[in-house]
Amino acid sequence: LSEIQQAYREEILSVQRFQISQGTNFDIVAVRGKSYRLTFAVLDAKVSFHPLSWLGFFVKGENLTGRDYQILYGYPMPGVTVFGRINVSLR
Repeated sequence: LSEIQQAYREEILSVQRFQISQGTNFDIVAVRGKSYRLTFAVLDAKVSFHPLSWLGFFVKGENLTGRDYQILYGYPMPGVTVFGRINVSLR
């Protein structure tokens, strides 16, 4: 008898107008309630910068290790994914 637990851990560092975060997804299997085994870990990271009160940028990377994994059996998750955003406030 086994049980699957999923967890997410994130560390955030803010310095003036910069914010850097790193997160890790974990999938842990508990066998008979005693033995725990890590089945996968996925690394994510994000950097954001706000040079002005009305302007911000960020870049985020997911699965930076390129790990092949499935959260639901038969549905593979994407490989390395990188995207960004520009925020402009018109107030």
